[in-house]
Amino acid sequence: MLNFSGKTAFLTGGSGGIGLVTAQMFLRQGARVVLFDIDADGLEQARQALDGSVETVQGDVTNMDDLLRAVQVAGQIDVLVCLNGLFAPAEIGQMDGKVIDKVFAVNVKGTIFAVDAALTAMTNGGAIVLVSSSAHRKAIPQGTLYAASKAAVRGYARNAALELLPRGIRVNTVCPGPVDTERMAAPVPVPQEIRDQAAGFIPMQRLGDPKEIASSILFLSSDEASFITGAELTVDGGLCNL
Repeated sequence: MLNFSGKTAFLTGGSGGIGLVTAQMFLRQGARVVLFDIDADGLEQARQALDGSVETVQGDVTNMDDLLRAVQVAGQIDVLVCLNGLFAPAEIGQMDGKVIDKVFAVNVKGTIFAVDAALTAMTNGGAIVLVSSSAHRKAIPQGTLYAASKAAVRGYARNAALELLPRGIRVNTVCPGPVDTERMAAPVPVPQEIRDQAAGFIPMQRLGDPKEIASSILFLSSDEASFITGAELTVDGGLCNL
């Protein structure tokens, strides 16, 4: 069994979906959990869903001051999980500059800022898990912009893993396929019809369960993965490999 007793896990984008389930699993394994998200209502709902056992900080992942304020609340950080992500459908030749900026700000800039902020309070020997997406390996309709941003996260993770070796900090990436959450990284709830269509493209013929992604995150965050860094764990029901 994984054990995070005495450790603090700091999660960005953790107010719902995969983030909420990940927080719940960290708590069950003894961790102290701090959730950071721009959605104040979502954070309050998460706090209530977890019986008030998490600490929450509202802020924008693209704002370094907000992140540093959250890091001060967290104090010592042993595990950083970056779950911030935004999917905006966009066709090549018709991409709006503001949408491009927003997607890359949340998915790429936000991830880089979160790591930089967390490192100011991170223990040597800590763990960082960045959540990318199988979209950067498997083309999806109108997914070019999202895929490009998540590919950037993967490239960043590999280089960060190398640079942080002297501190004993491991950096790994989890790449989920489509997961059965209300929003699926979109800014608004995704209709069931669209979720059903997404499931049809997956060899296992179903969407992923948030628990399956969270379990992968916890494993890579744990001492059980002490010899793993710079790795990419794809959790997508065979979408990219079959």
